[in-house]
Amino acid sequence: MIWGKPIPLELPPELRPVLSDALHAVAETLRATDGDPHDSAPFDAAVAAVGAILHGMQELGAEATSLSPTAAIVIDLKRILVALRPGTERDSKGSPSTVV
Repeated sequence: MIWGKPIPLELPPELRPVLSDALHAVAETLRATDGDPHDSAPFDAAVAAVGAILHGMQELGAEATSLSPTAAIVIDLKRILVALRPGTERDSKGSPSTVV
């Protein structure tokens, strides 16, 4: 439900595995920031996992309405990653830690 009204939203079954991977990777990145904040491996893995969702969306080529819930999740995951590394998307040029 959005704003108290039911809205039929569906995550394409083909994208559910990469969505799951990305959610887990971002969660691992959040946990890793408590440990060694200089270890970029979890962050890089999360960036790659979010990129895999975008790649899957392009391969699927479905209608925009069927991909809108997926796009919303991608936007939120990217916001989390940018919040963990402020300026990465804006300041980095092609580094492995750039948020896709």
